[in-house]
Amino acid sequence: MTPHVGRVNEGRSTLEDILKPAARIRLTVTISRVWSNRGKLVKLGAVQVLLNMARLGQTMARVLLILCNMASCPVSRPALLDSGAVECMVGILRGPREVTESTRESCVAVLYGLSHDGGLRFKGLALAANAVEELTKVERSGRERAKQKAKRVLEVMRAKMEDDSSPENEEIDWEELLNSGSVSRSQYRLGGDGEKSRVNSSEF
Repeated sequence: MTPHVGRVNEGRSTLEDILKPAARIRLTVTISRVWSNRGKLVKLGAVQVLLNMARLGQTMARVLLILCNMASCPVSRPALLDSGAVECMVGILRGPREVTESTRESCVAVLYGLSHDGGLRFKGLALAANAVEELTKVERSGRERAKQKAKRVLEVMRAKMEDDSSPENEEIDWEELLNSGSVSRSQYRLGGDGEKSRVNSSEF
């Protein structure tokens, strides 16, 4: 029998009700499948808790499934970007813990969801996290589904910045940056308007 998929009642539910104990993650997976619940999970502060659990490797498969659901939704996607989801997923792919193929595939799926709008914001965060190197590894040696998603994310990152014609961005050789796979967080940061701005590494 298919389990009933309920809606989050913001008046009665708390973050602890949904995410603690860990066994309730199963319920959160079900809840996150409902489009309208994803925004409510954001309001309850679930994003940072889920990312912290992912970093610690706690109930990884289910946590990543929830993050995949939320990354695919334009309502919850901005909160994931704000909370460091790109850096978190790249960090899991990079290590230091060895991850399973299933975990690699799920991390790439989250990045794929976050890349859907193809905006400068995602590109800036992905470059800062040095995602190119890890995605290239998956594209070369991952499972077929993960390869396709990694390829798509890399294509999004390589796309020309058609929506930003400022002289500053025209001077940047994005193809060279992406192919080098060596962009550091100290070289780029997000500006207040969501666009990428160049900063001097001496500021950090």
